[in-house]
Amino acid sequence: LDAGIQQPCLIDLGAGNCDKALALMPHIKPCQYVPVDISVVLSPTDAAQAGTRELNGTWGGDRTIITFGKTGAQVQSDCAEGTISGPVRINAAGKFVAKGTFQSFGGGPQAAEPAQVPAAQFGGHVSGKTLILTIKVKGSPTQSLTLREGVRPKLVRCL
Repeated sequence: LDAGIQQPCLIDLGAGNCDKALALMPHIKPCQYVPVDISVVLSPTDAAQAGTRELNGTWGGDRTIITFGKTGAQVQSDCAEGTISGPVRINAAGKFVAKGTFQSFGGGPQAAEPAQVPAAQFGGHVSGKTLILTIKVKGSPTQSLTLREGVRPKLVRCL
């Protein structure tokens, strides 16, 4: 290179095993090489979860309780129960959407082998220690519940 012209610096985004850089170095003769392996810095899972947090703990309200954990959530009320499979993550705005099952019960005897439990879509909005939970099951009205973190209400099962 001519005097007064600085040698280039090679910054290799997505360096991986550095094969590309090794092939280029004899031709561009960089003064410095900076490998950045972005697969280590930010995986696709990390990118999808950026700005989110996992919802954990017990939230309760009027005759309903939901317990979130690493494997999902359990919903119980006086005359219904449901599950959410997998951890529930809320976004930066405090909202989530999750799939699971939800089944209502009536009073009196229940079938020993109940019919298939209906699929459900759960939605939520967390603001401080308050969770507004919605439950949608095809063919039933959408339920909206206001729950508080750490509250464990008494449930009275359908008779």
